[in-house]
Amino acid sequence: MALIKMKIIFVVPNLSAGGAERVISILANSFLKKNIDVDILLLKNREVFYSISQGVNLVYLGNDLLLISKIKACRIIRSYLKNERKKYKKILLIPFLDVSLKRVLLASAGLRMTIIASERNDPYQKGNSISDRIKANLPYLMSSCCIFQTADAAKYYCMAVQKKSVVIMNPLTVPADICWRGKESKRIVSVGRLEPQKNQMMLLEAFEQVHDEYPEYILEIYGEGSMRDFLQAKIKELGLEQFVFLKGHSSNILSVLEKSFAFVLSSDYEGMSNALIEALAVGMPVVTTDHPCGGARALVDDGINGILVQTGNVDEMVSATRRIIEDTDFAANIAENACQIRNLLSVDRISDEWLKVIMRL
Repeated sequence: MALIKMKIIFVVPNLSAGGAERVISILANSFLKKNIDVDILLLKNREVFYSISQGVNLVYLGNDLLLISKIKACRIIRSYLKNERKKYKKILLIPFLDVSLKRVLLASAGLRMTIIASERNDPYQKGNSISDRIKANLPYLMSSCCIFQTADAAKYYCMAVQKKSVVIMNPLTVPADICWRGKESKRIVSVGRLEPQKNQMMLLEAFEQVHDEYPEYILEIYGEGSMRDFLQAKIKELGLEQFVFLKGHSSNILSVLEKSFAFVLSSDYEGMSNALIEALAVGMPVVTTDHPCGGARALVDDGINGILVQTGNVDEMVSATRRIIEDTDFAANIAENACQIRNLLSVDRISDEWLKVIMRL
């Protein structure tokens, strides 16, 4: 039997409602349309939040490969990879998240498979000591190529990693008929996991001041996480139970965004926020922290298609929100400019950038 030319295998703990998982789902579906065989290897569990095209093969090997011993996990993954190796001339492994990368590097040793590492968050959170840097660099040095969302993220790593790195931003999927209809709405929306990284505490403190001046406005926060109970208690402490709502996950967040007045992101750090990308693409007023490592700055031209505020600065977030409420012409102008991001981050354009890297390798 003749060997098929190439297969791409994405590797990720699961396909939960996260940014990295969303990007994998978009790329896998896009590659399939280009007649490329695609597997998504799920290391942790079968959880799938995003839509996956029929024909993309979801592989779950029957164990939580992040909980069992590394040796046993690597044997299970290696057995799967060796079986695929019999059928394809070329296997490209694309692990998302460091835990996936480390498992794949061990499991594929000696199998002559190309590994494309992909940093999906702010690498500076890994630490800046010499030992931190060495541990962070090793998996990327062992990879064939490294994909970063921003140039600032790549600069964390040593020059040898930077020389084999490529910057590719996140793809965008927003239907043409989705557009901002919320000019008269009194709903402000934020989207993100309820985790310390997203700093929704800052958002609540800012909204408390906004609500004092504009009591007709409400805040909806979409996402789940370990901070839910803490944030709910803070909402009660601030007396905002009738005005701030933790909405959980939404399977149709674009519909929520297009009918809302504004989007606000309060993160302390990000790789590149998919929620921010979607809000810009809808064409609505956006306020975001200028968080490291440059993801917001790469997307938002301050005062042109959105507003950047200093990370952790409640007063700046209050002022920015006040400005888009009071200055309707300004709000409409940045909203109109925001939707131009659709061309920059179209699925075809971003998937083609990935494929250029893949074909070169």
